[in-house]
Order: sequence, then C-alpha cells, then structure tokens
Amino acid sequence: MATVNVQQFLAKEKLPLVERRYDEDGVRWYYLPKDRDNLALHFPSVTDIIKEMKAPRKTWRDNVGTRLHEIVEDDLRGVSYLGAEYAGTYKAWLQLKKQHGIVAEAMELPIVSQKHGYGGTLDFLGQYDGKRVIMDLKTGGYSKKAGWQLGAYREAYAEMTGEQVGMVGLKVTRYDSKPEGFVYNHYSWCFDTFLAAFQIWKDNHFRELERNGWKWLHNEHDGNTT
Repeated sequence: MATVNVQQFLAKEKLPLVERRYDEDGVRWYYLPKDRDNLALHFPSVTDIIKEMKAPRKTWRDNVGTRLHEIVEDDLRGVSYLGAEYAGTYKAWLQLKKQHGIVAEAMELPIVSQKHGYGGTLDFLGQYDGKRVIMDLKTGGYSKKAGWQLGAYREAYAEMTGEQVGMVGLKVTRYDSKPEGFVYNHYSWCFDTFLAAFQIWKDNHFRELERNGWKWLHNEHDGNTT
C-alpha cells in the first residue's frame, strides 16, 4: 500500500482537520479550526504531558533523532537513503521493515481526544505483522513511557474513528545496529498510566488552565473506556 499524505488520509477516513500552535514557552497545543481563538478548548500535547515526568534530553540527541526520523519517513515514502553517515542504521531498518512487513498509510497524523482533553501527532499509522497499528519511532533510549504515549494516541484515535488498532514502538538508534519493534498488548495499563501523568500535568499548570477557563480542568470522565 502506498503511503498517503495527511490531507488525503483525513479525507478518506472522514476525520476532522486538527491544527497545532506553540505558546511562548514552546509548549504544543492542538485545536480544531472552529476553536482557534478559544484557549479553553485547546488540547495539550501528549509528549509535553509525559515530558514533565522525565529530565530534558540533550540537544545533540535531538538533532540525531530528527535526522533518523527523516530517513525512516523518507524510506516509507519510497525514497532511499544514499548517504554514508547512517548507512549501517538504514540497512538494519530495512531488515526490520521487511521482517515485519511495515507499511505506513499515514505519517505525522494529528489527533485529539475531545473526551479527555489532549492531542498529539502519530508518527505512523499502518501495517505491522499484517495488523493495523499505530507506530511511534524512538531514536534514543526506549522506556516504558513510550507505552503511555502510544496508549494515549490509541485512545484518541479510537475516539475519532471508532476503530481499535494495535500499538508498536519502533527503536532505531544511531549506534544500535539492530533496530527493534515492541508490540504492546496492555492497552488499559498504558492508558491508565498516561491519565495519571496527565493529572500531574493538570496540577502543575492549574493556575494557567483555570485562568483560560480550560474545559477539562475538572474532567469527571477521566478513565479508560477500552
């Protein structure tokens, strides 16, 4: 299956367009176009929520991670990497892709949960071992927090589409000659743990959220539904 771009995918799946803004501190927020000027209805980013549970990464790792993301995304679009610096990593990625039949239907797909009040961007939606899954690419250290992130994305995607999909973490690093795929099956645990982190984020940002009249500050519906 050929990779489609986000606009084509949204039209095909009849999903709403989700846009993104950054505040002065660089924090990401998602919103539906009709709510552009209503901060009370903007959705904080899943990655920013989880980020408060760990120390910041070093800039050089971010730069390498960005390049590896580009290489993998280009390959899934059918554009091969011809450079020398990441040739070993790219070769290993191709083996992983072939082994698990990895195909991307959509990349960098923005989604939101209007029930719980958060948003995010899926790295990939597509096929892994013949199953439709959401995939998140990690290019540094891999931790259990990746499962929290995928759990949040899966819940939001199910809310928007009515479709239950699987969750896979992809690990591709600069100095690791063997990329790996991690299949997650504990959906409820991953999402419940994300919600716990989300509550901490709400507590940390309480004054700002209250000042903006943020809709989900006292969300009585927080809880797992899948």
